Amino acid sequence: MSIPSARQARWKREDEAARLSAEAPALLELRLELSESSNGRTVLDSSRIVHIVVARAAARFEVPCGDVRCKDGGYDLTHDVMHNVRQRRRSFVGQDSCNGYLGDHPCIRVLQFVAHAEFQASPP
Repeated sequence: MSIPSARQARWKREDEAARLSAEAPALLELRLELSESSNGRTVLDSSRIVHIVVARAAARFEVPCGDVRCKDGGYDLTHDVMHNVRQRRRSFVGQDSCNGYLGDHPCIRVLQFVAHAEFQASPP
């Protein structure tokens, strides 16, 4: 079975990325609530919760587009997530537009996320 090249490339980027535990050593837990929308409407069955295993996770947050017709699409939440985690924000929201194509037309899906983080207590 052949793995699509876009998936292989994403896995390679994750493998080569710094580890989340090294980039945010005070981070204990991270949960992302994800949902996709198209034309302002939530896509049915697109909502999911992702629990990040901080000890093993890459400091890279890429999510593939949920539309099976989308070519090379996906969302890169890395900047938003890492910025907020480094600021030790316990809850934050964001969104990203898909960068893929449906035939000759850009994909119009948008991924919204709500993040919940837990951190070690700061030393006095």
